[in-house]
This record gives sequence, structure tokens and C-alpha cells, in this order.
Amino acid sequence: MPTDNNRPPRRRRWNRGFTLIELLVVVLVIAVLATMAVTRFYAMRDKSIVAAATFDLDLVRKMLAYYSVDYEAYPAAAASYDDLKNQMVDPKGNLYGRLPVSNTYTWFSYSLDANNNFVLRVRVADRNRTILIATPDGVVRQ
Repeated sequence: MPTDNNRPPRRRRWNRGFTLIELLVVVLVIAVLATMAVTRFYAMRDKSIVAAATFDLDLVRKMLAYYSVDYEAYPAAAASYDDLKNQMVDPKGNLYGRLPVSNTYTWFSYSLDANNNFVLRVRVADRNRTILIATPDGVVRQ
């Protein structure tokens, strides 16, 4: 069996691990992906808060419509959501309907316009401080 003495000896392969630059690149990629995920999470959270506040405000709008049909007028202007709830009572003193809990918005304004129609304004508890306006016609975003 001939031997090849001119061939260099095989090198041993050492398990060196990762270099510092490789680790930094992996950490950087993970940080970028985490930033994108957190940003997306907060955007979806704000969107859901606005949707919940719109739904709650639409329920209040419908209760006011039912109240106006039964009593032929809307309740008087109120300074807070609790004041409006307290005004919406039947002749026996019972609450008129079940109004939603106001945990989706931070600021509330209820007034009557020149045509004796109500105007509800609320500030949603999101990062953009979205303002929603409810009238007998519907709920809109300002």
C-alpha cells in the first residue's frame, strides 16, 4: 500500500464556539424582532380599547334613544357619567336600563344642542387620546 508522504497531515477541528461578533449579531436581530412585536402589540391594544369604547358609547346612545321614546325628551345636561346614570331613572326610582361601566374612557361630556338632541363626548383611554362623539345619529371619531 503506497503512502503519500507529500500530503500535509490532517488538521484537527477544534470546537471553538461562537465569536463575540456572532453573538452580538444574534442579540441585535432578537432585539429588532422584539421591538417590532411590542410595537405591534401596543397598536392592537389601542385599537381594541377604541373598539370597546365605541361599543360602550353606542350602548349609551341606544339607551338614550329608548329613554327619549318613553319620556319624549332626553335627560338634562350632566356633568359626569354617574350624573347621567342617576338622571336615567323610571318614575319608581329604578335605573332605566343597564348602562355600561365607563372603564374604557377617561373623560365624559354630555349636553343638549339647540335642537334638543344629545351630544356625548368621551376621551378614550388609549395612547392617542382618541375622542369619540355620539349623537342620535351614531358614534363618530373626532
